Amino acid sequence: MRKLALILVMCLAVSLFACAAGETAWDVKVIPEGLDSSTVRVELPGMDRLSNNYHGDRVRLLFQMSYDRKVIKEESRIVELSEFDDENSYTMELPYFGKWMFTAEYMTGDVIIKREKNIPVNLGVTKVNFMDGVATTDVLIEALKWFTEDGSIDTSIPTIVNINRYRAFDYDNLPENMYTNPLMTDAEIHSNVGYWVRADWTKQYVKELLEINPDTYFNFYVSDIHLRLLAPICYYNHIPDGQYSITLVTDGSATYTVFRDIYNGENGFEMHENYMKEFEEFRASLRDGSLPNYDDRYFIRRYIYALLDVEEAHGNPARWWVVRKSGDTFGLPDAEFQAKVLADPRITSNYINNLLSAVSAAGNDEGFKQLYSFDDEIFGSARNEGKKLMMFIGTSAALEKTYPPFDYMQFLITYFGDEYAYYYKGHPGNYTLDSESVQQPYKDMGVNMLDASIAAELFMYFNPDICVAGYESTLYQNIGDVEQDVALFRRTYETAMDTTNLAFYADKMDIFIADMTDTEDTFTFAGNEKALKVLEAALKAVPEEEAGDRNYLVEFNNTSRQVNEYDFAIWNASKGVIRYLAGSVEEGLSPVE
Repeated sequence: MRKLALILVMCLAVSLFACAAGETAWDVKVIPEGLDSSTVRVELPGMDRLSNNYHGDRVRLLFQMSYDRKVIKEESRIVELSEFDDENSYTMELPYFGKWMFTAEYMTGDVIIKREKNIPVNLGVTKVNFMDGVATTDVLIEALKWFTEDGSIDTSIPTIVNINRYRAFDYDNLPENMYTNPLMTDAEIHSNVGYWVRADWTKQYVKELLEINPDTYFNFYVSDIHLRLLAPICYYNHIPDGQYSITLVTDGSATYTVFRDIYNGENGFEMHENYMKEFEEFRASLRDGSLPNYDDRYFIRRYIYALLDVEEAHGNPARWWVVRKSGDTFGLPDAEFQAKVLADPRITSNYINNLLSAVSAAGNDEGFKQLYSFDDEIFGSARNEGKKLMMFIGTSAALEKTYPPFDYMQFLITYFGDEYAYYYKGHPGNYTLDSESVQQPYKDMGVNMLDASIAAELFMYFNPDICVAGYESTLYQNIGDVEQDVALFRRTYETAMDTTNLAFYADKMDIFIADMTDTEDTFTFAGNEKALKVLEAALKAVPEEEAGDRNYLVEFNNTSRQVNEYDFAIWNASKGVIRYLAGSVEEGLSPVE
């Protein structure tokens, strides 16, 4: 009897579905509330027929967003007929703006008796922000600006974040009005694909929003040395002039190096005029499609500053956020042109510590920490033991392979001993530190591992007593406290002071450590007569039997404060021995007995 009853139910369901399929459409409608709203009203005029003729009791409302013939996002809800209002309509919210396809599945119990699908639902916006971050500093500044409430970012409108170093943000704790690109799957969002690939997703989403509302206004935030991102997301999409703004955001110290390379002549004004003409032509060729698939990342960098003038001439506001706007950071050879740059109100300083202070003043520390998944409990045990904190700053995987950090770190551990607890904060783009085998050498030295995806400035801001040492980094220009800067790896004092990016903070450092055998490295000795004289004097102090060991020149910076009784030492990393050197470079150096 049970089998017979089941067969009869199944036959009834099949007959109902077949009968319903022969019906004309029931004129289901999905009506968006309007621009800037994610509310939709679903109207089902055929509900009476569903209930009376087919004994239907519920409807599944299915919204799908697709890209490249693949469903990316899906939002569905089973709604009882009793939940519809007197006008046979039901209101719900969708999680993203953009193009959706709607399907209504009329059901009796769990059996679908009729389906109406492929009904387009377009949710548009009047304004939207796009943050396509590439490195660490640009994303950090944008995130901090979001929480400072100073009006530099309009947080009341949707903001789409698409960052190359994807683990910087906790996508489960995005603040209100901040979204990931809905055309990306969760796997794609959490993957280490290149920023150029990510730009394709951004390009498509910008295109769809513009198709929904041709008057949409776009605010683009892009890294200043990765301007090629503007080609796909802005120019190829033919956004009309007057409907977008561009904010260039610094990539840290690389910004200044690139900018000096661009304006390396004696007549900066003439160079700027030429760059403006070039960019005008280049921009036009991108917009009219005569230069498709452009991806020369280096060529377009020369237009960092020219872009501001060209875009503003076309009615598109443009500005440039750097970390430190000063003569020593820009270092342009044409003093008059540099004065023009420094006086330009569109270029503004964004000192990291000041931004962090503004976030605190606005009472948004917790929201900011959640966005960055910031957790500093790792320092708790060291604090309980009364130890100072030292954070070693890493560099890119390629540089660390060529110039490993271990000998540098071991010197400081030997020099300071148990006075400190030691931590390693790897480069945010170097995810190899996820590997246990890669982490092991650090652990063997007693060095704790910090989350590489979090900017070092955050650890320091929320733990202002941390001391830092490591490879050359924008970090040192951001923190500012002379007592915190301990040591530079792979640098001599003279080469650091002769390097524009370093000179304004190098004299704050206590210690400089350089490989004595790497005389061809311009970061240490090559090309610097003063540094080579120091090396020559130090080499004479190396015992003959240790000449083949891993020897490092250590320079103690006693110019601004007393760091060590001696100015120089030799660190024999092979034997783990520090030999202090007495005397002077001019009269000769000798090991202290």
